[in-house]
Amino acid sequence: MANVFFDITIDGQPTGRIVFKLFDDIVPEAARNFRELSSGEHGFGYKGNRFHGIYTGQALFGGYFGRNQGAGTKTIYGGSFPAENFTLGHGKPGTLSMVTFGKKIKGSQFFITTAPAHQFDGRNVVCGEVIDGMDTIKKIESVGSQRGRILKKVVIADCGIVPDGPTEFGMPPELHAADATMPVPHQVLGSAASEGNRNSGEPPTSRHRVLDMVEKIVTETTKYKSLLESRDQKAEMVLDVLQKLLDYQDTPENLRRSVVIAMMRLCKASGIYPRCLTLRGIKHDPQPLASGSFGEIWKGYYEQHPVCLKVARVYASSDIQRLTATFAKEAIVWNQLSHPNVLPFYGIYHLEESIGRVCLVSPWMEEGNVCDYLKRNPEAPRLPLVFDTLEGLSYLHRNSIVHGDLKGANVVITPSGSACLADFGLSSVDAPDVVRWTSLSTVNQSGGTMRWEAPELLDETEDGGSPRPSFKSDVYSIACVMYEILTGQIPFHEVTREATVIWRVISGIRPTKPSPSSTDLLELTDDIWRIMQMCWSANLGQRPTVDEALHELRQVLPSTLTSSRIAMWHCLHPRDSPGILGPSSPWTFRTALREREDVSESEVRIFEEILS
Repeated sequence: MANVFFDITIDGQPTGRIVFKLFDDIVPEAARNFRELSSGEHGFGYKGNRFHGIYTGQALFGGYFGRNQGAGTKTIYGGSFPAENFTLGHGKPGTLSMVTFGKKIKGSQFFITTAPAHQFDGRNVVCGEVIDGMDTIKKIESVGSQRGRILKKVVIADCGIVPDGPTEFGMPPELHAADATMPVPHQVLGSAASEGNRNSGEPPTSRHRVLDMVEKIVTETTKYKSLLESRDQKAEMVLDVLQKLLDYQDTPENLRRSVVIAMMRLCKASGIYPRCLTLRGIKHDPQPLASGSFGEIWKGYYEQHPVCLKVARVYASSDIQRLTATFAKEAIVWNQLSHPNVLPFYGIYHLEESIGRVCLVSPWMEEGNVCDYLKRNPEAPRLPLVFDTLEGLSYLHRNSIVHGDLKGANVVITPSGSACLADFGLSSVDAPDVVRWTSLSTVNQSGGTMRWEAPELLDETEDGGSPRPSFKSDVYSIACVMYEILTGQIPFHEVTREATVIWRVISGIRPTKPSPSSTDLLELTDDIWRIMQMCWSANLGQRPTVDEALHELRQVLPSTLTSSRIAMWHCLHPRDSPGILGPSSPWTFRTALREREDVSESEVRIFEEILS
């Protein structure tokens, strides 16, 4: 049977799509009721309906139609119908369930779990599960509260049957938020025109004229080469215009990927980055908080918002242009990403007192990394943090990005207690559609990444070179991060010498499963350990993808300790705040510092010259 989708807005802003698989084989009547309320084929349904209760750490409640649809709740059958069975439980996030009264489903109300919620077992009929859009679920949850109070208006703007054929991220282009643009994976340039007055019959704006020209340039080899040969002020203008195109919602999604790749290539060739990514007016502490061979970490402030300034160490003046170009590539990629479990990028900043010191700016995370956080909060539930890290990696992989340096030190905790992947460091393009993020702060340091690296990365290639991280090596490493979160120990913690660690990994030895005698280890169940072992397979073909690992993990019944920790933690630590304090998106942050500009006529002429 067909899947069902919800397209969500928060305070009128497009937020994302949720796709449900319904369990027609187990609860056919309940599944049909939900599907046909979603399609609206009976003249009423979920379209335009608001969520009426958002309980952080538990569930999202919707489906109460209200007076504007004639009744508080109704079914497609005209009245209540029997609850077919209570076979399925609520042991994982993304469970879709109908609100049940006794042994009857009396209407349209439903809820979606955001965490294991066994308190609903045996009392409500599970009719499906979320198969795409858990990032959207998390965004909805962030505007709720422990007691269900909703901080912003959350609406099912559209819903229905998922059409045949895949859609990008399960979400049509017009529903991508303006501040959440991203490169689209595995998609080649098409002929789609942008929205707005390009098709309205009105005279095209300068930006839309440039859009038309860029569509032609990226498909013609000679014109594309001419664009990449831009230097100095011309290169700066070209990069600024391309970044402006990415800042607007009506830039076609199938063009964004080509624009991002063109920008990275031009940055590498010219050593220049878009001026519009430069931040001003940031103050910082007089001394860095951390320093090492990689560089320094400074704490800065924009108005009342603390920010993190990551500064690479430059040993020679000749390194400045190379480093600037490399930072620019990272900034361009990082700038396009928006996900609750990926640390946002705010922009580039220059330390005024030091020529050539380029900083990458991101939110300041007071809670620190996940390892330090769990040491300070030993009773914090571990499994939700595991899900957060896997969701973040899944998002990167869907965008053809290899992290390349996954470890607990590179997972930070937001003010709301969620986990974010961070410290992506220097970017390099493995292929036109794959980007590697490698940390400045952890590579080649004592006690560095060897303990988290896949065996295929610990040996040189046949030609004597260094192997590159891949999606598969990321999966190996994420299992090591799971090990850290669930046990509180680094992989091979019993071994002090890195050489011994390398020998063990290459020999097929993996981190040993701790004894469950200590209560802080009991969230590591046998089923979770089995999934980690799959991720540690020496055979790359037998390693799951991150999405496959996520799917397996969602089938796992959490331990009693996990459930009790979640319940107790959310009683003691209400999650009423959003995930990241201050301006929560890169675009919002930068536009607080500068006005968004349209494309000027002089910039239009630059592209006319390239196209001529």
